[in-house]
Amino acid sequence: MSTPVFRFDPPPQFSKNILIALLALYVAEVILEQWTGLPLAALLAWHPTDLFSKPWQPITHFLYQGSNPFNTLLELLALYFFLPPAQRSYGRKGIYRIALYVLVTVVVFGAFSLLSGAVNEPIP
Repeated sequence: MSTPVFRFDPPPQFSKNILIALLALYVAEVILEQWTGLPLAALLAWHPTDLFSKPWQPITHFLYQGSNPFNTLLELLALYFFLPPAQRSYGRKGIYRIALYVLVTVVVFGAFSLLSGAVNEPIP
């Protein structure tokens, strides 16, 4: 009886590029917010109380990671483990399609929740 071999293959280049780009975005966010005082949270993060006040916010809030390095590390770690198998299963176009479905679902569900009164508190 042979013992099972568990291995984790290195991520494909597309997954590496996404992780590197997200890490670079985080570093840029920290530099712009902390050193220059630019209010990125007000510009990029989607605040449910201001429903569609800035039309780009439903898209850019996925890219805004905040200034907490621990949360960013956990997000990147989760992507490191889940993105490569998803890319191997669905391909690059499949990853884009999944990201688009998630984006549309979150925006529609969030807008419906706010308009119907299901959510009364601002939850960024």
